[in-house]
Amino acid sequence: MKHDTILICDDDQFVLKMLCFFLEAEGLIVETAMSTDEIYRKIESNKPSLIFLDLNIPEDGGESVVQNLRSRNETKNIPIILFSGKENLPEITAKLKVDGFLRKPFENETLIAIVNKFIYHSI
Repeated sequence: MKHDTILICDDDQFVLKMLCFFLEAEGLIVETAMSTDEIYRKIESNKPSLIFLDLNIPEDGGESVVQNLRSRNETKNIPIILFSGKENLPEITAKLKVDGFLRKPFENETLIAIVNKFIYHSI
């Protein structure tokens, strides 16, 4: 059986803990990163099946991470969901050509719908 990993990238420890608790309770494997350097290290050691990326991730920022991942053959097809409270999140999502967005604060049902869409894992 394939074990899909979700990488959650946010600089807010509370958000990371909450998402980990919720998704792990649903049987998913979750990795977290709090900076762009940590994102690249985690992807190098265990390529995720889905990435939730906060636009305001420290160091290079979310837009730079998207551009970097999309430019590399080994990561260009990993689905990326932008994760932010910004009002213009749909426009940013379209501009960066990522796979979707999750606006903070979010409903658990919305999170699960996104996970199901990209992981094909029935929760």
